[in-house]
Amino acid sequence: MSSAWPRGGRTPHASIVTADDLLTARETRLLGLTAPDTVRNPSIIGRFPYECRGYSSPVPTPSREFVPLIAAVHRLNKLLQQDTVDEANRRGHRELKNSHNAVFATLDHEGGRPSEMASRAGITRQSMGEVIRDMVNLGFVEMKPDPNDKRAKLVTWTTRGLAYAQKGFGHIRDLEEHFAAEMGEQAYAQLREALENARLIMLDYMAQCADK
Repeated sequence: MSSAWPRGGRTPHASIVTADDLLTARETRLLGLTAPDTVRNPSIIGRFPYECRGYSSPVPTPSREFVPLIAAVHRLNKLLQQDTVDEANRRGHRELKNSHNAVFATLDHEGGRPSEMASRAGITRQSMGEVIRDMVNLGFVEMKPDPNDKRAKLVTWTTRGLAYAQKGFGHIRDLEEHFAAEMGEQAYAQLREALENARLIMLDYMAQCADK
């Protein structure tokens, strides 16, 4: 079956997200995080120019009939995150749990610094350190001296960890094929495009508001 989303032929760096899902330098700057070493997406400043207006007045009343986008995305994200853990458990990796997604989602094939991984995951360095130590004990990752900075440590995949990450990425690809089959390939492609457009619009809005 043909796919409604781009394959690209890239080597997966994690079992939870693709390389394009890493925060760009512009996103990390707006969120007050440490910028990643590589900018993977082009700048979109000015693509959606409009005014930062702050809160609307009067404040709308919450309604059960209306689910805000932030809640809808959060619900879907929780299900996707849980599914990756459930799939790991079904494959016999019962030692894996939800907190490990922070590493699977942020560790590149070449390795990464804990501080940058924490920024990408949106958690504290201490929390990321605890997850990394747990995964070191499980044999999925290891800590090595950073060749570019002797004072820093680099987190890298073990053979076991990389093999599992690639299987997890394959499961995500299968799941997206399932979405395309259920929704229809065109509808699913439009959904992905709409989510990306919403991200770009939000980035531009945040940039304009930051300048006020």
